[in-house]
Amino acid sequence: MTRVSTTRPGLSAGEAAERLAVEGPNVLPKASHTSAAVLLSRLLATASGTAFAAVVLGQFANAWACRSESRRIGRIGLLGNPLLIAAVAFEVGVLLLFVGLAPLAGLLGGSFPTPAGWALASLAIPAVILADTTHKTWRHRHERHRGI
Repeated sequence: MTRVSTTRPGLSAGEAAERLAVEGPNVLPKASHTSAAVLLSRLLATASGTAFAAVVLGQFANAWACRSESRRIGRIGLLGNPLLIAAVAFEVGVLLLFVGLAPLAGLLGGSFPTPAGWALASLAIPAVILADTTHKTWRHRHERHRGI
């Protein structure tokens, strides 16, 4: 088991966090070879990759949700538009490239999410579908009661 050193030489974990907040993630590897600083920098990159994946996966669900202003995803079906399927497959491929190709991920300030990160990011899909379904159901009921 490796022990994380937070004593001199270098930065303590608190100093690394403060420097990260003030100067950004790129300064940590240059500022110190302290294990805490390196771990903090890696953690930030992984969190960034996870956040990016969540946004892309949310947009993936949004592409299906926005096909109709009034009908829910379950009523439209998922396989009716082959161009949409191709576009979403391409989007997923680009996502994997952006977070999986280390030089490109590093350039974007992220890294490949952990399995827990992927699980968390994938929650964006049902969240978008739930929000869309709730809105369309509410709108349908509201318009019906108003006589629209």
